[in-house]
Amino acid sequence: IVLYVLWNIRSILLLGLAAVLLVIFINIPVSLLARVGVPRLPAILLTMLGGMLMVYLALLLVLPTLVEQFVILATERIPAGTQEIIDFWNSGELQERLPFLQDIRVIEFGEDMRLDPETLRNVGDQVLRAFQQVSASVVPFVSGLANTLLSILIVLFLTAFMLAEPD
Repeated sequence: IVLYVLWNIRSILLLGLAAVLLVIFINIPVSLLARVGVPRLPAILLTMLGGMLMVYLALLLVLPTLVEQFVILATERIPAGTQEIIDFWNSGELQERLPFLQDIRVIEFGEDMRLDPETLRNVGDQVLRAFQQVSASVVPFVSGLANTLLSILIVLFLTAFMLAEPD
């Protein structure tokens, strides 16, 4: 029964542990500043400001490289890979390596392509199904994001509470 209860409240325990670790990391410089004679509240604020400054500087160092790599991926690597796949398909080598692809034929639409109402209805149904699938995957993403933000707020609140009342 104890293990069952612990298993069900594990996320709360992990948030509490994260808050305790954050308090320990913040309390070390606060204690050093208190020894020098800085009152506790300004020492906490200075430590938090210093921590935020360190995170900001780390982002300044990492973010440009990340953006640059993403741009290279989106503008060079993905189009080159797509072209390689097209060339691989057109050469017939892909069908030789994967025999189950031999029955697939590429449809080329000519200038005289006509759409009848049934085709339009089918396309509309497919678009609707695709939209439903996308919306079904967006809801878990948004709820996961909200859960993460709420967890961060809980950790910060617990940290502030423990820093304000260290005893």
